[in-house]
Amino acid sequence: LKATLSAFFDTANTGNEHAQCRFVARLNWIVRELSLDRNELPQQNCAQYQVWRKAINAETVTLIFASHFVNSPSSMYGHTLLRIDPPKSVNPSQWLSYAVNFGANVREGENSLFYAWRGLTGGYPGLFAMEPYYKKIKQYSNIENRGLWEYQLDLTPEEVNRLVVHLWELKGISFDYFFTDENCSFRLLELLEIARPNINLLSTFAYKAIPTDTVRVVRDHGMINNINYRASHIEKIKYIASSLNPELKMLAHDLSIDTGLVEGGEYKSASLGDKQNILYVAYNYLRYKQTKTARDKDMAKRSHRLLVEINKHGNANLS
Repeated sequence: LKATLSAFFDTANTGNEHAQCRFVARLNWIVRELSLDRNELPQQNCAQYQVWRKAINAETVTLIFASHFVNSPSSMYGHTLLRIDPPKSVNPSQWLSYAVNFGANVREGENSLFYAWRGLTGGYPGLFAMEPYYKKIKQYSNIENRGLWEYQLDLTPEEVNRLVVHLWELKGISFDYFFTDENCSFRLLELLEIARPNINLLSTFAYKAIPTDTVRVVRDHGMINNINYRASHIEKIKYIASSLNPELKMLAHDLSIDTGLVEGGEYKSASLGDKQNILYVAYNYLRYKQTKTARDKDMAKRSHRLLVEINKHGNANLS
């Protein structure tokens, strides 16, 4: 505490690296608890923090649960992260919100046996990272085919501010990371306890912190306002395809291979609704296959032809 106070009153350093700019949450707490007059402190221009804070523009916080991903041992029970949402009047699309993720900093090309051992024994540093939410949708929903449950939390403006300001202080800070307990879910619960200090979310997680259990404890503390489910890319395709009879399902599949079938009698005789669904399935199935391969000129040409046809008839009605 003495060292922190000394750093806040330091006049030798100025600007972005000054303690007032680096530890904004700590400064707010000390000013409040010690009843300090901010005018007594040397005034600093924290330009980097101001730019970052303006970009975040946080109003609400949403807890995200991504369903399990069997190809990754650390995500076999799912994964949790936070989404920081700006006011809807500023940005009505959640795609451009910021996602807050905590994960292990794994070496590239790590041997699977070392990966498992180090993950279980705390051999990796864990870091918080922020990136646009659309990147997480692309990763989880489109590539890994994981459904996303979105739980909007009931944090007050003051609590949202406390969480966001603390995130600034965590920039570049590493933690011990363990797959079973001190993992993504555990660290996010710590963040929520920072935001709302009078709750105790971590007391039931002495030995393990599984994402589904951490979502449950947030629910049990009455912190969830709204719930939204964002289906994975393949789930949406299957849902639309379920409205088609077997012959039209096969036609949608064949259209993804040969777009010239739009001139055929079977397609032309279909109802408008069936055409919309056939085109949705054909186009999105083609895009799904594209995510798993390098860019292919023929696939791109077929995608464009299907988009032209979709433009004629409109999109399938899928919320």
